[in-house]
Amino acid sequence: MSRSVIVAMIALLWLPPDAAALDLQLESVLTAGRFDFTRKTADVADAPPPFNNRLSGSTEHYDVWMGPDDVAEVPLLHFFSYSLYVRSKASPAQVTRFAFQGRSIGAFDDQMADVRFHVIDGALTETDTITLPIFGFVPDVIVSSHQPEDANDVFLATEHDVPIPITNELKNMAVTITGASAASNDAALWKPIEVRNGVAPFAPFLLRSGASDASTLKIHLDPRTSHAFGTALFRGRAKFDDIINVTLTCKTLGRDQKPVTIPVRVQFVPWPPILLMITFIGAIVGWLLLLLAKAKRESWTERLRILGSGIAVALLIEVFGMAMVLGKSELKVLDFTLDPFQMPTAALVGVLAGIAGYKSRDLLLSISQMEIFRLGGGKKSDATA
Repeated sequence: MSRSVIVAMIALLWLPPDAAALDLQLESVLTAGRFDFTRKTADVADAPPPFNNRLSGSTEHYDVWMGPDDVAEVPLLHFFSYSLYVRSKASPAQVTRFAFQGRSIGAFDDQMADVRFHVIDGALTETDTITLPIFGFVPDVIVSSHQPEDANDVFLATEHDVPIPITNELKNMAVTITGASAASNDAALWKPIEVRNGVAPFAPFLLRSGASDASTLKIHLDPRTSHAFGTALFRGRAKFDDIINVTLTCKTLGRDQKPVTIPVRVQFVPWPPILLMITFIGAIVGWLLLLLAKAKRESWTERLRILGSGIAVALLIEVFGMAMVLGKSELKVLDFTLDPFQMPTAALVGVLAGIAGYKSRDLLLSISQMEIFRLGGGKKSDATA
């Protein structure tokens, strides 16, 4: 008798009679591709996981289940290992563990699937289905983020939370966000950046199958005002001031953790009083240009009157422009749309009003002559009548 036969006989003697005869088979799953199961070993389970109602199946005489930690990826060998447990309802204390290898053929999304199984005990065969995770050959994008077309607004001197909308691209498998971090392309612009769950520090959370969440995940931004001011003032052609790269660590059942990076564009929106200050300074600059070109022949009293008029008109235009934008309208000059909430626009409004000092003075004079600004004008008219 050969040595291998003797070893096999000894192994059978150590197994309980039911375990020696019991077998479990899993059928392949057909989806956009195919996922095959191959049974490798069977042994007595000394410490099986608790019966799992979510990952289980049951026939007339047997329970079949798997624990949430009993599936694992083996990347180097391109397969997944599974451990499934079978017990007889007549003898629930006796549990047999079956080890399987699962391999994908073709590309498809990771998903939960109903897998048909057969419990074979001698001449008895019973069949049912169990819900198991199956995996595509190449993992696709599992979490995405739909970012707005325009950059997210951040005030220059105010802390701000920017929401990060995320979507689970797996239509039939949940994803756990186990970690999150954020890094700026220009770290000098910000105090330490935090990733939060709402207003609380970040904590892992579950994103259900195919679900979207636009409110849980946020990055907390606190600008360094001096650096942010310069960046916003000299933005150039870019439509954003910085990109915050948010890296999420994502985990699905059976897969190793995977990082997903979400770029978030931000632009600085100055605090309105700062915009008015910039408009004020711009009007002075425009007045100085006017003084050099034309107004130097005027008396200092008239020069100061022109300066005051330019500043007043500049501030009126800036405030009027803000009101228009807040009312969903646009501020246009010579068919160019201007954003009064941007510092270059505020500066331009001030400079133009300062250069047009004479017209600014005439405009204010015309406004002051309007009937509504004549104190007591209405009463005098009534008395005359």
